[in-house]
Amino acid sequence: MSTRPLRALLGVAAAVVLGGCSGLPDPPDKADLDPAKAGRLAIEEFDANKDGKIDSDEIKKSPGLMESLETMDDDGDGSLTAGEISQRVREWLDGGTNVFTESSTVYLDGEPLEGATITYDPEDFLEPGLQPTSGVTDATGSAFPQGQDAKYPGLYPGVYSVRISKVVDGRETIPARYNTETILGKEIGFDAPSTHRLLKFELTSN
Repeated sequence: MSTRPLRALLGVAAAVVLGGCSGLPDPPDKADLDPAKAGRLAIEEFDANKDGKIDSDEIKKSPGLMESLETMDDDGDGSLTAGEISQRVREWLDGGTNVFTESSTVYLDGEPLEGATITYDPEDFLEPGLQPTSGVTDATGSAFPQGQDAKYPGLYPGVYSVRISKVVDGRETIPARYNTETILGKEIGFDAPSTHRLLKFELTSN
């Protein structure tokens, strides 16, 4: 039995609760996303062998899709179709209009990383409806990414690759696997396990 109706219901409930407690004057507008177009563009971008789906090897090219596989892969075959991606985008839109305002926390070799820039880049198939969002970590390693709408700091529901960078004296101090060649990704959503595992990133220098 599909879990999609339950996930959608949980998303609506969470959106209502968060909207009532946020203290914001009005809820933000929904992201300008076209579910059918997003699904089609994702297949065009990642389906290298042109078999009509993003298989287990192709999906590795997208850290964000890797993180969202457990919510998007409705039939559990380890691959994604345009229809599955489109359905998930609809669930984001139906789940409420509020942004996700949890802080992001970064550790390097077990210690909080201060002064690092963490950037959430939406997958290309979600642009221009979603835009990059970033913040700088404080002494506790925490950052509150600023949203694409200045009135609403936070992250809109979607699929993101995550880059973490700290440049000192003109030199990048964080390994490339966390920025220019990032392996980090997140699905942001009120019912997304990727989000509720907390936006915590534990990096290693080696």
